[in-house]
Amino acid sequence: MLGLPVLDPLLVVTAAGFTALLLARAALHKAGDFLAFTGTLADYRLLPEWALSPATMLLIVLEGAIAAGLMWSATRPMAGLAAAGLLAFYAAMMAIPLSQGRTEISCGCGGPTDHLSASLLGRNGVLVAIALVAAAPLNERVLTWLDIVSLPLAVITLWFILEAAEQALQNGAYIRSLKSRLRSEV
Repeated sequence: MLGLPVLDPLLVVTAAGFTALLLARAALHKAGDFLAFTGTLADYRLLPEWALSPATMLLIVLEGAIAAGLMWSATRPMAGLAAAGLLAFYAAMMAIPLSQGRTEISCGCGGPTDHLSASLLGRNGVLVAIALVAAAPLNERVLTWLDIVSLPLAVITLWFILEAAEQALQNGAYIRSLKSRLRSEV
């Protein structure tokens, strides 16, 4: 499929489970505070006002549908490609205000990271790569009982790595803001 390498099923299913969890969290974040996320979209200044609510609804539906698609083997490859495309799209949309020097916008990601940064673009690059792994065709190896036991542990491990990376991004932003405040007070 599209030149993607044939990979071990445990690797592919782990990537699919992690990406599904990521997108489900994002959809729930947006749906849980629809108005706040619509305001975040407005802050990007990329859409006319009339399109903000429909765009928010579209993103919630897309994220939910892709997350569900990643859970079934028949739809997993296309859902993995869709996830990679959506995450790359998000990175591109973050890059526009960043290129204009507008970093005080909430990323809208649903994680602890508050504001846009070049680091978020890197994070999204890694997430795109993981989504592409979820889209890869499987080799012929059948999952064993050990794989079935390992799968949730692998997904949880990836999740903890994401949480740690997002916390590091947030800590870095906080330290930069403290340094900036200290410089302005001196």
